Amino acid sequence: MTTIENIIKLKNDLIRITIKEDTTAIKDAMKLKKETEEFYKNGDTYTNTKGVQPKYLNLLLKPFGNIFDSPVLLEIIPIGLNNMCHKNCERFCGLTTEFKPRSGYNITACKCGRLRCMEVHTVVENIQDGKLYDITADMCDEKNKWFVPFNKHIPFKLMVYFVGRKFDHYKTGERICRCSNWNIDEADRFEVDDLIKFYKKVCKTNFVFM
Repeated sequence: MTTIENIIKLKNDLIRITIKEDTTAIKDAMKLKKETEEFYKNGDTYTNTKGVQPKYLNLLLKPFGNIFDSPVLLEIIPIGLNNMCHKNCERFCGLTTEFKPRSGYNITACKCGRLRCMEVHTVVENIQDGKLYDITADMCDEKNKWFVPFNKHIPFKLMVYFVGRKFDHYKTGERICRCSNWNIDEADRFEVDDLIKFYKKVCKTNFVFM
């Protein structure tokens, strides 16, 4: 049995434990998916995996120094509910000893590639070979996702505990975007230096956060 088959066979168990711990999980996921569809219908700039261009990837990640490993394009294996990646991975890894969570950011871009977005994200890592797998359904039904992992896994709830949702999103790019009237000065983003300082501080701490 392949690794992907091993992941898929745990889908029912993952859904069962998700519903047990959060009775409104499926309803909430459907609501968020619908809200996202309406969001883009209203003319907001749509970003996706297809818009990501390698030449812009380097520009996007360079300011972050060496806190990330190399970005990788992952196939999505959608056994977990959309918008629940952190809990999906935590619960999934509680069902098997073959995987562990791996945190970082997914990366999307607009059609012309000039607007680049990073969103905090969690996937699972095969402990034996280190390969990463994205088990969370995408709210826009994407089949692949660019993901850049932290050098060291930082549980999302640890980030929330110390800094709230400060580092959830980061947007940057050229001042002129061909897809919309997007304004870089109004971008939803955090200070890169703040994330670097937080990451280095956490890495120096032998935290135990289950």
